[in-house]
Amino acid sequence: MSRQLFRRHMRQLSCLALLYFYFFLFMGWIMTAEAAGGDAPATAGTAKATASATATASATVTATTTETGPAITVRRVFAVTEEPEKIISLYLLGVADLAAGQGEPGPVQPGTAQPGTAQPGTAQPDVIAASWEVTTIGWFPSWIITFRSERGIIPAHHALQTGLRVMPEKGHRYEAALSYDAAAGYLSFRLLDLTDNTILADGFWTVNRCPAEKLYAVDENNAVLPADPWFAPVGTKWDIGTMENTLSGFIPLSKFEPSGNMHIRLLAAGPLPGEYKVLSSSGKKLLTIDGQTLTAGENFFTIPFTELSIGRSHLELQYIYQGRIGFSDTRSFVGGKIVVSLDTVHVELNPATQELVSNIKIQSQSSLRNVALRLHVEFQSLSWDNEKADYVVTPHTSTTVDLGHIPEIPAGTITLPVAVKVPAQPGLWQVGFSVTADPEITTQTVKSAVRYSTQIWQVLDKENLTVTADRKDALYKVGETATFIIRLTQDGQPLDGVGVQWQLVNDGNFLIRKGSAVIKDGYAYVTGTLDQPGFIQLAVTYKAGDKEIIVRAGAGFDPLNIRASLPPPEDFDAFWTAKKAELAKIPMEPKLTQVASRSGINIYDVQVRAWGERPVSGYLAVPQGAKPGSLPAILLLHGAGVTNSNMSRAIQWASEGMLAFDINAHGLPNGQPASYYEELAQGELKGYQFRGRESRDDFYFLGMFLRVLRAIDYLASRPEWDGRTLILYGTSQGGAQSFAGAGLDSRVTLFVAGVPGMADLTGRQLPERPAGWPGVNLTVSPVRSVQENIDKTIRYFDAANFATRVGAEAVLTVGFIDTTCPPTTVYAAYNNINSKKSIFNDVTAPHTNTPEATAFMREAVLRHVAEMRRVSE
Repeated sequence: MSRQLFRRHMRQLSCLALLYFYFFLFMGWIMTAEAAGGDAPATAGTAKATASATATASATVTATTTETGPAITVRRVFAVTEEPEKIISLYLLGVADLAAGQGEPGPVQPGTAQPGTAQPGTAQPDVIAASWEVTTIGWFPSWIITFRSERGIIPAHHALQTGLRVMPEKGHRYEAALSYDAAAGYLSFRLLDLTDNTILADGFWTVNRCPAEKLYAVDENNAVLPADPWFAPVGTKWDIGTMENTLSGFIPLSKFEPSGNMHIRLLAAGPLPGEYKVLSSSGKKLLTIDGQTLTAGENFFTIPFTELSIGRSHLELQYIYQGRIGFSDTRSFVGGKIVVSLDTVHVELNPATQELVSNIKIQSQSSLRNVALRLHVEFQSLSWDNEKADYVVTPHTSTTVDLGHIPEIPAGTITLPVAVKVPAQPGLWQVGFSVTADPEITTQTVKSAVRYSTQIWQVLDKENLTVTADRKDALYKVGETATFIIRLTQDGQPLDGVGVQWQLVNDGNFLIRKGSAVIKDGYAYVTGTLDQPGFIQLAVTYKAGDKEIIVRAGAGFDPLNIRASLPPPEDFDAFWTAKKAELAKIPMEPKLTQVASRSGINIYDVQVRAWGERPVSGYLAVPQGAKPGSLPAILLLHGAGVTNSNMSRAIQWASEGMLAFDINAHGLPNGQPASYYEELAQGELKGYQFRGRESRDDFYFLGMFLRVLRAIDYLASRPEWDGRTLILYGTSQGGAQSFAGAGLDSRVTLFVAGVPGMADLTGRQLPERPAGWPGVNLTVSPVRSVQENIDKTIRYFDAANFATRVGAEAVLTVGFIDTTCPPTTVYAAYNNINSKKSIFNDVTAPHTNTPEATAFMREAVLRHVAEMRRVSE
């Protein structure tokens, strides 16, 4: 037999054995219940329940007499000094025959008295025998309290057993209290562990009556025990709770609002000759219950809470007969309640002071006076467990903040500001809050946990659906685990129990894995890693009715080690040198038409002859009064699409003291109606990015890139140019044009490429690597030779290859969740640049320039201009 098969059989046998165990355990319980005396009421004490614990069993009572006759109450304290035997005799009750002069029991040999054993010629202790003994009924031997009677006092099978299942413990002291009223037929019992102060068993039963004039009690050695000749309900069962605003009658409680009433439930066997008193913790009498008014079963009484104390306190119930206390027991309770919540909507994390700042809201249904509050804070570090697909929460540190003494907490809500020092170690943390009060009142804490990151110093609590990496820069080393934090809220409140779908992909293209997650308290977590440099992206989808929200987050793994998929072709330089030579033979023949003058800037419509059919076409903005050789120049290049040149952008840069030339990507006439460009986009220029892709001489981008070079020629020919500073600036397709211009013209001193396209166009020739926009090799031909031609063509237009020829300073931006120009392709081009360079990691950006990225590019341009001016001076 194989090990695997053996283990399977062993598991099956183990399960079968467990089923048999529970079956026989259940049957043992049934037999024990049957042995408890049939119709006789048997009330079980709760094992190891505290002395003030709420009793849960009830007694069935039929006696209604108030007759007082022969009765006995006996209390015995004993210690278990040795390992307990199978039986501990507690009491032997007998009837003393006064008429025969036998007022005392006859001799019994020490250690030989057994329950119900008669001694010839004496008054026998045969009324009731109580013992703590082992029973073998059931699956395992267990200890119970058993009552027997030779005189038939105990009805049904001559045995009454409690449900006790607690073994006597060596070294513990116990008190057994028993009381029997022979005339009324009341039997009450309680077993108390004095060492632990716990009630082990108690009960109050109706049993048969016994004709007697006097009762006595002896121990197992026939020694007469001190007793009172009257009945006391030593096993009284009672609870405190409420009957207000409930459909289920009485509900036991230990915590109360300081309004309304407290109710007491008292179980009785019937009328009693004495009285019960309810006392406060200070000894004040709150309630007197006449025993004659008690009925069999549940009796209810009311105490206004205005009579009780705020904070932790207790009530004492006493049974008093003929001036003596026959029973005493307490129930603890807490009066007063506040609901505490953390204002998670306005929680802040201050990296300067390393504090978590928020407000604590405290709500009370009634006015509470003179309360001191303390805020308890526990910090836990979170680490992801891939096997459990959940965070492992590890306690870190805890602290207490004194919120001060509050003269009055009014009915309603108050707000207290709080600031808590947080651990400075980088990582993902969870901080939990709770509040305690002095005097002690019930404090219910809701919205008590906040998760935050000290790597991004940000509280993870935003509206709607957000996904973020657990590091601010979202950068990791190869092999490290990135944890994506999914946060789902509605109206600022965390959702719980709702599901989201997620997909983890390699750079937005290749599926790594997918699944679903259930939001717990507003959060869910997904992890990912890479074994080679690159990027991953997590896309999370949440559906609420017809509404669907999709949010992405990205993470990079050693992106500075990403390499281009292929090197430049061997004749890369020769090809472009030849094309530049062809361009040089074409005269520029510029045509300028002034179209506007705004804020000291003249704007011209410029047309310049270039390679191919279409000219360079754009708007030139020149500051009025500019002297020859005084202005740096900037060429503004367009992204994908078919649009007019952007006059406003040219004016914006000219206002910075620059010679600004904004050209459209296709050499189209400027200033036409929007419909003109829309018709071209849907007609003649539709799919232009794939046109001529089978040949480097026919590829559409050849003309576009040569127009960039011609625009540089034109700017360099302007008398206003300072002859030193020439900047290219573009985004997406415009970024690709910037790469081409900087790689092919050494006059360029800075190029700016925001989320550049056309980078690493051959990326898909490597396993699980994306290609840059426009992915010209995705549209394949069934003819192998055609596809091979496409693969050859795109290498001459790849930004990653132009990057190897760049001598100018380079400034790039990259969006970590960009699926148009994937970040891996951008870094492939960036890492090929050998000149001065910088890149802005736009962690939360798709294919766009966020305000932060735009500011980064603008500042780089202005800084470069300033540096070039200082050099010239």
